[in-house]
Amino acid sequence: MMQVEEFFRKYYLEPLGKYYTLPATLTYALLFILATYLAYKLLKKLKIKFTERFFYSLIPFVLLGGVIRALRDAEIIYTGTLFVSPPIYFVIFSLTLLCVLLAKAVEKRFGFEKTLFLLGITILLPNLLLALLAIKNIVTLFTILFLWCTFSLLPFLFYKLKIISSTGASAISAQLLDACSASYSIALLGYGEQHVVSSIIISINPWLFIPVKLLVASLCIILIEKHAKTEERLYLEFLIFMLGLALGTRNTLRASMAV
Repeated sequence: MMQVEEFFRKYYLEPLGKYYTLPATLTYALLFILATYLAYKLLKKLKIKFTERFFYSLIPFVLLGGVIRALRDAEIIYTGTLFVSPPIYFVIFSLTLLCVLLAKAVEKRFGFEKTLFLLGITILLPNLLLALLAIKNIVTLFTILFLWCTFSLLPFLFYKLKIISSTGASAISAQLLDACSASYSIALLGYGEQHVVSSIIISINPWLFIPVKLLVASLCIILIEKHAKTEERLYLEFLIFMLGLALGTRNTLRASMAV
C-alpha cells in the first residue's frame, strides 16, 4: 500500500503544475481522450451540432484557459492546484458547459452561437486585462506574436490553395502559437519544457519545435479532412486548435510577464 502511495505522490502529486512524468502523461492522455469522447456524446444528447460557427464561438473560452493559467503562474488572483494543468481543464470545461446550457436556453430569442460567444468574451475580458497590465516585457510579447503570424502564413496559404479548410488552418495556426512561444521562451529566455514528448525535440534544438509542430499538425489535419465526416472533422480540428491556443496563450503571457 505504501508503494502505491509513494508512486502516486512521486509521479502525480509532486510534479502537479511543475512538470510532467511519463506515467502522468499517459494517464492524462487517456483521460483527455475519454473526456473528449464523453463531451461529444453530451453535445449529441443536447442536440447541439458542432458547426463552424460553434467552433469559433468557443474561442473566448479557450483563450480564458490560457489567460487564467498565466495569471496563476504570476500568482495574480488565482492560486492553488485547481488552476494548474490538468485540473484547470475541468474548471474551464465546467464553465464552458454552463455557458453552453445558458446559450441553449435562450437560443430562440438571441441565437445560440452569438450568445455563447458574448458570454465567453464577457468572462475573458477582465481576466485578459489583468494579464495585459502585468506584462513587463512588451518586446517579448510582440516578438512571439510576429513569429507566430509569420509561420501562420503557411497554413492559411494551404487554405487559399484549397488543401485544407479554414478551421483546419486555424488549428495548425494555434499549434504554431504554442510552438513559437515555447521555442522563443526556451531558446532566449531560459525557460524549460514541462511535457515529456516535446522536451525530447527541444533538447535537440528549441527552434526545431516549430517545423515539427507545423509538419505534425498539418499531417493530422489533412488526414482528418480526408477521412472524417463534417461534424466529426470540425470537432477533431477544434481539439487540436484548443490545445495549441490554450498552451500558446499561457506561454506567451507568461514569458511577457517574466514569471
